[in-house]
Amino acid sequence: MPSSSQAIRVEGQDATNGMFQQMNQTVRQSVDAIQEVSVQTSNFAAEYGQVGGGYINYTMKSGTNQLHGSAYDYFQNEALNAGTPFTNNGSGGLVKNPLRRNDYGFTLGGPVRIPKLYNGKDKTFFFFNFEQFRQNTVTNNLTNWDRALVSMDRGIPGVTQTSVSFRQTASQTQAISCARQDPS
Repeated sequence: MPSSSQAIRVEGQDATNGMFQQMNQTVRQSVDAIQEVSVQTSNFAAEYGQVGGGYINYTMKSGTNQLHGSAYDYFQNEALNAGTPFTNNGSGGLVKNPLRRNDYGFTLGGPVRIPKLYNGKDKTFFFFNFEQFRQNTVTNNLTNWDRALVSMDRGIPGVTQTSVSFRQTASQTQAISCARQDPS
């Protein structure tokens, strides 16, 4: 969406990145720290102007008189996933695409208390949130030509060595010769 068609606010403060039209927000609030989300699309009050489309406002959680918190972990791993249909991993099973994603964190809130100096009950509160997102990605850089050679080596009995010569041109890499050798 173009950067002028929506506004993202956190507690009324502008959190919209207007620098790039393709990317409106680079910092995202943690889901466990959000108390309320309000979306307004038309008939704004005067305070919600400055946008042609929607106005999104996040209200964050705050501390209370009771100490409270939460912890969470969103975990994904290919060992827990089903295999991709119509594939073969070479040992009779289905191919499982590598996916390792972990989103974990915690929240903690309550009154501010400093023993023998200050008791913030009904006056001063704190709320803290921590979230960490990690993702490991495996990138396969084999070309279709490399895949064909690997599958030929696996599929032809008696063939143990493949030698390929390549010539680099300005626009593409071309195979000049492909000599398959049988050591017998």
